[in-house]
Amino acid sequence: IRSRGDFVEGNEQRLADLEALGFIWDSKEFVFRQQVLPALRWYQAAFGHLDVPQAFVLPTDEAVPVALRGMKLGQTVSSIRSQGHFVEGNEQR
Repeated sequence: IRSRGDFVEGNEQRLADLEALGFIWDSKEFVFRQQVLPALRWYQAAFGHLDVPQAFVLPTDEAVPVALRGMKLGQTVSSIRSQGHFVEGNEQR
């Protein structure tokens, strides 16, 4: 469905049904908006900078939103910096 659109191409009702459900068309963008950015905001608020150590993992305590607990933020930031994950092909980032 996401990659080629076979199930919705030419079928406006299917497209509308999926949109009404909040279907995620771009999973990388979803992860970036719903996990990476909130985790970076949390880290910056907690530490005052974004120089995230590669080994940093978000705590699993109540200070961290449930969806972000245990996230390997250091590895994610390292992948963004070294391989361009979440930023390749996006001129705004």
